Amino acid sequence: MNDELSMILDRYEQLVGRLRETHAVPGEQVDDSRKTVERLKKFNGKLLEFQKVLIKKKRSQQQMKSQTRSGTTPSKGK
Repeated sequence: MNDELSMILDRYEQLVGRLRETHAVPGEQVDDSRKTVERLKKFNGKLLEFQKVLIKKKRSQQQMKSQTRSGTTPSKGK
């Protein structure tokens, strides 16, 4: 997902240049939009990390349930 956002950001830079040339869009407005894209990219990275943690936790819980049903005790090394 970060690769996609990087690609979007690169395209965004191209769009910014064109807008400035053809429509005289104020630089301040463009900079605000760029900051928003950067924040979204950073937030997306945090979401991906959070998702990994949740998946790991869910797998661990499933293993514990499976071991409880089979009568084995979970090992401490996992």
